[in-house]
Amino acid sequence: MPIWVAVEAFSFGSLSRLIEASSKSGVLHDMAASMNVSPTTLPSQVRSFVYLRNRNAHCAKLWNHAVLDRPGLLPNIVRRVERNHRQFSDHSIYKIFVALDQVATKTGLQHDWLANRVEPILATHPLLAAGIATPARYGEMSTQLLTTDH
Repeated sequence: MPIWVAVEAFSFGSLSRLIEASSKSGVLHDMAASMNVSPTTLPSQVRSFVYLRNRNAHCAKLWNHAVLDRPGLLPNIVRRVERNHRQFSDHSIYKIFVALDQVATKTGLQHDWLANRVEPILATHPLLAAGIATPARYGEMSTQLLTTDH
């Protein structure tokens, strides 16, 4: 059976676990090289994509949600995004968006998705942006942000 037939039958979660398990066989490195992404961060990134997909599929809250399966990002990527776009917390939905942007850009699927699609929405909705980029516990979010009429 061709491998693509088997992969078609996997759930996204199963595929994520197989990618993570393939590090010892060298498959992960070959896959990451073909995608032009880091083999050290790819497994956690795919796992975070599964996490985001499942939250979306089950209509779970994204705004002001602290992510459990956060993606790994190289420090230079974090610095560039925080310099060019916005600060974000380690457990934010925004961090998954950054990882999605990186994979989409590196694989040639979409260029500057974060800058062209996500940032224009967040730039016009400060409260949405705060909950997506820097989720906070009850009482920790800026009162001015919560009460200002945007």
